[in-house]
Amino acid sequence: MQIILRFIDICMFKAGPADIPASAWLMKLSLLCYFMLSLLINTFEYGFLVSFLASIIEIVFVLFVVNILLQFRGLTNRYLQTIAAIAGTSSCIGIVALPVMMLFHFFEGSEDVRVTVLAAWLMILLTLWSLAVTGHIFKQALAIKQGTAIVIAVAYVILLMTVIRFVITGVA
Repeated sequence: MQIILRFIDICMFKAGPADIPASAWLMKLSLLCYFMLSLLINTFEYGFLVSFLASIIEIVFVLFVVNILLQFRGLTNRYLQTIAAIAGTSSCIGIVALPVMMLFHFFEGSEDVRVTVLAAWLMILLTLWSLAVTGHIFKQALAIKQGTAIVIAVAYVILLMTVIRFVITGVA
C-alpha cells in the first residue's frame, strides 16, 4: 500500500523516481499493472488482439526509450526506479481515466453531447496531467531542466503513438 501512495505522490509532484525502491520485482509488478490497464483502455478503441499488441508495444517502447535516455546521460543506475515510476504513475492515471473512457464511449453518438464533450475535456486534462507527470519523472531521472523534460515527454508520447499507429495500421 505504501508504494501505491508513493506513486500517487509522484502524480501529485510531491515525490520523484528516486523515492521508489530500486527493485526488479517492483518494476515488473508496475509494468504488469501498466500492461493490464493499457490493455483495458485500448479495448475501448480496438479489438482484443490489436489492444494486446498495442499494450506490448507500449511496454517495449518505455523500456527501450528510458534505457536510451538514461544511457545518454550516464545514469543507467536509475533504470529500475524510472521504469517503475513511469509504469506506476501511468497505472494510477489509467485508473482515473477508466471511468472517463467508459463515460465517453457510453454516451458517444447520443443526442445529448454535453456528457461526451465533458468526457472529452476530462480526457484532455488527463492527457496533460500524464504528460506533466512523465516530464516530472524525466526531469528528476535525467537531471535536466523542466522545459527540456516536458519536450522529451511530448516527443516520447508522439513517437509512441506514431509507432503504435504504424504497427497497427501500417501507416504512420
